[in-house]
Amino acid sequence: MTEKKNEIEVIPSQVLTTKDAIQRRSALEAYVKECLIQDTDFSVDERTEKKNLLQAGADKVLNLYGLTSRVEVVKQVEDWDKGFFHYEVKTTIIWPRKMEDGSIREEIIAEGMGSCNSKESKYAYRWMSRAEMPKETQALADKGMFKTETREKNVPWFTLTDEEKERCEKEGWKKADAESKGGKVYVRVDHPGVVMYRVPNEDICDQVNTILKMAKKRSYVDATIRATKAGDLFTQDLEDIPNTEGRKTVKEKEKAKAKETPKDSAKETAKEATGEAELTAEKKAEIVKVFEANVVNCKDLDGLNELYKSVPKGAKEAVYAMYSVRYKELTKKDKQE
Repeated sequence: MTEKKNEIEVIPSQVLTTKDAIQRRSALEAYVKECLIQDTDFSVDERTEKKNLLQAGADKVLNLYGLTSRVEVVKQVEDWDKGFFHYEVKTTIIWPRKMEDGSIREEIIAEGMGSCNSKESKYAYRWMSRAEMPKETQALADKGMFKTETREKNVPWFTLTDEEKERCEKEGWKKADAESKGGKVYVRVDHPGVVMYRVPNEDICDQVNTILKMAKKRSYVDATIRATKAGDLFTQDLEDIPNTEGRKTVKEKEKAKAKETPKDSAKETAKEATGEAELTAEKKAEIVKVFEANVVNCKDLDGLNELYKSVPKGAKEAVYAMYSVRYKELTKKDKQE
């Protein structure tokens, strides 16, 4: 006859009082509101209006709680011949707890996973207008080999066809003077319907370091959100590197405008009153000119990215081509060194 052991039901107890939990939560919300900067520490998705936590913001939030992190690449595939690269990264959030005897004991608070690979569209392809393509690629574009989208784009006047120049004058497209690196003044216009082609990225090997860093950032942000229980304040950051992927097409902008409500109009009026309205063509041209003068002086990627971040949202698209060219130059320089 076997003796039945007494079974004790263990119910987890509340480690914080409701009052303390509310105070901690309120402190985090106040910190986010007062100390985190939009487009530096977090970005806002235009379609969902959700906040995406960026690496700089994750650094600040972890510092608030006195937490540190450990990053580990748990899986990687590097096929240089086929041009395929894949990285999986784990980030562990640690509380370096000081004990009574003065020693430090590391306690694991949370873990996060992140991955990135060269097949993702933002790395596998580049969006280019026909004027930006070499002749060989133009021939493929003319045969309908690439996916296309029609987008609003700031372009040089001399790249327009005769038909487009006629439309420009007739429809009153915005024009602005710009200055080339050699000091030559030329005209740029806001083209309302440039056909952009999704072209395979032939320089994918130049993106290996960027792909690895993106996997680390995704893992780091995921772990930070888990550790600080900020899942309802932020979503996972997906877009760190500037690119044309995901920008609204002309059709999407037209649909959004058609759905505009009186409330939306009131918001736009408020933006105008606070100086947050869309940049004028003159102001945008001035920003482009300053960016063009400074981008050649950027000696590393950190400096280049800081310069790009300083550009207002409304002018980022206008300077992106210059940013992209300099980014490639510095990446190749790093590889040679």
